[in-house]
Amino acid sequence: MLNKDTKGITLIALVITIIILVIITGVSLNVGSELFSNANLKNLDTNMLLIQARVKVISEKNRI
Repeated sequence: MLNKDTKGITLIALVITIIILVIITGVSLNVGSELFSNANLKNLDTNMLLIQARVKVISEKNRI
């Protein structure tokens, strides 16, 4: 049974909870930044391929 004198959570439980939340947030931010970086690289790669294809089309039109 719980004592009637206990109110709320202990300081240790609060500190442990905050530490766990900080760790989870740090991991999430790290993974998220890597995903954005990879997405930007894929976008750049796609744009370069589109430019390359367009240059090829223009150069073939000008040869005729």
